[in-house]
Amino acid sequence: MLELKIKGSIFGGFTEARVNKTMKALCGEFEFLAGGDLTYSKLLELGLIITKDSIVEILADGIKIMTAYIEKQNIEYSDNNYSISLSGREVTCDIVDCRISTSFRKTATTDFIQLTNSVFNFEKLKYSIIDKSINSATKNFLSLDIQAPSSGEAVIDFLNKYAMKKYCALMTDENGNFLIANSGKGLSELSSYKLRNVIGIENNIWKGSVNYDFSQLYNTYTYQSIPNYQDIIDSDQTPKQQSNIQYTSNPDESIRVGRNFVEVESESYTLIKLKDRVSWKMQTQIANSRQYNVVLDGHSFIDDNNNKVVIKPNQLIDIVDETCNINETMLVNEIIYSMNSSGNSISIELVQEDAYNLISENIVLSNKFYGSQI
Repeated sequence: MLELKIKGSIFGGFTEARVNKTMKALCGEFEFLAGGDLTYSKLLELGLIITKDSIVEILADGIKIMTAYIEKQNIEYSDNNYSISLSGREVTCDIVDCRISTSFRKTATTDFIQLTNSVFNFEKLKYSIIDKSINSATKNFLSLDIQAPSSGEAVIDFLNKYAMKKYCALMTDENGNFLIANSGKGLSELSSYKLRNVIGIENNIWKGSVNYDFSQLYNTYTYQSIPNYQDIIDSDQTPKQQSNIQYTSNPDESIRVGRNFVEVESESYTLIKLKDRVSWKMQTQIANSRQYNVVLDGHSFIDDNNNKVVIKPNQLIDIVDETCNINETMLVNEIIYSMNSSGNSISIELVQEDAYNLISENIVLSNKFYGSQI
C-alpha cells in the first residue's frame, strides 16, 4: 500500500498512486488520486492542508521511499463523481529547475564534493550531500580546469557535466539528500530477496521481459584531447605531439568493423584520463544495451533474514529467470510503485551490476553478460 505522511499524519485511502525513482535522473516523481469517500473536505478535516511548500513523505507498506514536495493539485467533479489528484517531485527538484548564475567560478583545486557544496552555497540551495562513490568524487580536477557555467545552464546540467568527469551518478535518497554514487556493489543495501522464474522453484515474478538494443554499440571508441600548450615542458612533448593526444579502445569483435565512436574533449586531457573516458563510455553504452524488466506483486517483501524490505534504485538483486536467460546479480536502474484497482505492484528495470562503475576496457569486453548473450 502507498500512503502519504504529512507533518506526522499518515493519509491512506487513495484509489490510485504511482511513484517513480530512477538512476537516470536526479529526482523522482509521484501522483496520488482519490475519489469515493475521501473527499477534499474530508482530507482537510484530517489535517491535510497543502501549501506551496508542503513536504510529503511517501510510504510503501509503512517504509519511507521518497521525500517530496506536493507541486500540483487538481480537483474535478460532476453530478455523480469527483476526483482529487496530488502530484510532485522529490525535494531536490530545485536543483533541476534552477539556473546557475554565470558569475559562479570555481578553480580546479577542488574535488566534486567541494564543487557541489560551492554551487549549493552560491545558489542558496540547502541539501545534505552524501558521498557513496568509489573515491572518485574526492579526487581533484585537472590543474587548468576552471568550472564555469554556460548562460542559462541548469544547476543539475552543470553538476552532471562534472560528475561525468568523476564517473559518478547523481541521485536522491529516500530522505531527500543529494547522493553521489556508483553502482551498488559494496555501497548500497544488498537485498537477500531474490527474483526467480524457474521450473520447480517458487516464482515471484508476475511477468518479465528482456530488451536488447545494439544501435548504440561500436566496434571502437576514441577520445581526443584538445592541446594544452602551457604544459609542454612538464609533459616533455612538442606542440604537434600534444595536439594529437588520443586513445582508441581495443575492438569489440562482436560489433561490425566500421562502427567507430569518436569524441573530442572540450579541454586538455592526459592519455591516462582519455583511457578512463573510453572505458566509461564503453561500459555505460554496453551496460545499457540490455535492460531486464520485471513486474512483482506487492510493495514490500520478506528477505532471507525475515525482515520486511523494499527494493530501491542502486540495489543489487540476484535473479534467475530461465525464460529470459538471466542468471546473475543485476542493478536496479529504475523502479515504479503502482497502486490501483488491480492491486499493488512494482515494475523494475535492471541493468548490468557494474553499469555505473569505472572498470577497465578488457574487463568490459570480457563480460559475457554485457548484452550479446541471447
